[in-house]
Amino acid sequence: MLPGLVSSRLGAGRRRASSRDALLGVGLVASLPVVMICTFSLLPPTHGSAAWSLVTELGASLLAIALLWLPWPRLPALFLMVFPGILATSLIATASLDRSLTASYVGFLTVAFLYVGLTQSRLIPLLAIPIAIPIYVLCEVRVTPGIDVRLPIAVGTWLLISEVLADRSARSRRQTELLAAQVSSDGLTGLMSRMGLFREVHHALRDLNGVNDGCFMFLLDIDGFKSVNDTFGHPVGDEILIAFAQRIREAIRSIDVAGRLGGDEFAVLIKGANAAIAMSLGNRLLAAAMEPFDLTSGRVVLTASEGIVELTKSMTAPDVIRDADIAMYEAKSNGKNRLAFFEPRLQEEIVNRARLGMELYSGIEAEELDLHWQPTIHIGTGRTVGVEALVRWHHPARGLLFPEEFINIAEDSGQVVALGKWVLDRACQQGSDWQPVDIGRQLTISVNVSPRQMLDGHLCDYVRGALEASGLPATALVLEITERTLMVNSPLIRQQLDELKQLGVRLAIDDFGTGYSSLAYLRSFPIDIVKIDKSFVAALDEDEQAVALVHSIISIAEALGLDTVAEGVETPTQLETLRRLGCQVAQGFHYSAALPVDALSIYLEASDILPSYE
Repeated sequence: MLPGLVSSRLGAGRRRASSRDALLGVGLVASLPVVMICTFSLLPPTHGSAAWSLVTELGASLLAIALLWLPWPRLPALFLMVFPGILATSLIATASLDRSLTASYVGFLTVAFLYVGLTQSRLIPLLAIPIAIPIYVLCEVRVTPGIDVRLPIAVGTWLLISEVLADRSARSRRQTELLAAQVSSDGLTGLMSRMGLFREVHHALRDLNGVNDGCFMFLLDIDGFKSVNDTFGHPVGDEILIAFAQRIREAIRSIDVAGRLGGDEFAVLIKGANAAIAMSLGNRLLAAAMEPFDLTSGRVVLTASEGIVELTKSMTAPDVIRDADIAMYEAKSNGKNRLAFFEPRLQEEIVNRARLGMELYSGIEAEELDLHWQPTIHIGTGRTVGVEALVRWHHPARGLLFPEEFINIAEDSGQVVALGKWVLDRACQQGSDWQPVDIGRQLTISVNVSPRQMLDGHLCDYVRGALEASGLPATALVLEITERTLMVNSPLIRQQLDELKQLGVRLAIDDFGTGYSSLAYLRSFPIDIVKIDKSFVAALDEDEQAVALVHSIISIAEALGLDTVAEGVETPTQLETLRRLGCQVAQGFHYSAALPVDALSIYLEASDILPSYE
């Protein structure tokens, strides 16, 4: 829709310009013979002094120069037809005062109007200048014989006006070129601007021939950029955008076009490619985004999500950007740091996703959310050590929804902060009720915390309030944070973690081994527990490399004095391998699925609870 609208407006502009040119050209050029006839018929020769000639010449010159600065280019085309009227009025009015003054006005008003013609149409000077100069000279010779004095002055004044015209024309060209550059390129990164990119997409669609001429649009969004911007400030955010733009330039081919749509969204248009080339370039762009950014304020590690769409003849430029955007959000919903190709089904899914986001807001207020609990078991004794709170949503139309179906939506929309606070309050309250009566025994309550919650800056206050309201001991609460949260490397996150440790809360790093440079986090942050990702645990049955990797994680954690928990244990073989490798605690379907509160209460009544992770 947008290219058609732009084209129609441009076409209308060209039609208006053509009509204006014709009208202005006819009006100005036709007025010059009329002025000449009036001059020769109405004004007999006069003899004035040199001083008077000089004064009149300078007065006419000032009037002509003053007219140059009026906003003629912005006037309606019909208004330009007053030019002949101005000439005639000047002629009649000045003829009754001084005939030599009239001749000057005729000449210099003509020059001023010619300048207006230059600003309006290229046709005007071509037609008018050959007529204007002879008319002026004839007026001077016919009306004022003292041309020996007036002609040098006239020539000098004409040269002055020509210089003014040239200067204004040059400045106008520079301003036009600067404006065109600003419109076509992004001021921060130097990449093509949104408008320029739309123009390139429009041209690519127009030139598609369907034979070995595949075009693809990539849309990249930096994951977690808003959190970095909010934490470190916009100057650091700008550094990241500039650096990422340079990485895009280095990753693409010389024939490809890169642009910035706005914020942290970038786009790349490639031509003469196929799906394999598009996939290869997409992976290079993702790899470029994962490289650490060494900034003036420190090192920041980020990722990007990428959507790809192939251009077809039936599409418009807005269709291309929209479909690439949909594919990009599909990549984000699948875990970020990946790419996705557009498929027609995604358009319907994105609509459903937006609808689900609005329903989630209402669902939190209507208390449609609930917590299910999965036990964590000590591998050596088989006793229950703790439980992990996992949120569920009893959707009125879709039934029971699991976190993977709505947590990303909550994260993107910012609702995860309110959702996380609700989970924290409810988990602490329920966990307090489940605490053993026996002194020395404690059931740990694990709660997942998202990156957005950490960067909100109020997590410690929320935790402190939940503990005080529920009476749950701080040592019984375990907050699970992902490596992605630590990858932000934010001073605010470090401050939050230190304050939580001072409260006595234990900290676990969730899905360990799936992020970037994981081992560094074990030394840099106050972590108590390492949770081995379920993807490694699932491979223990048949992959010796997975066994070696898990053994390494357990050994390092033991050397650093950290507890280990294996996630997603489903088979006896996996459990036996973990026991042999020295893992302390496990959770998964082999022991129990996540249970509603009533079912877990029955489970705990029949279980022997160990004192923490001992």
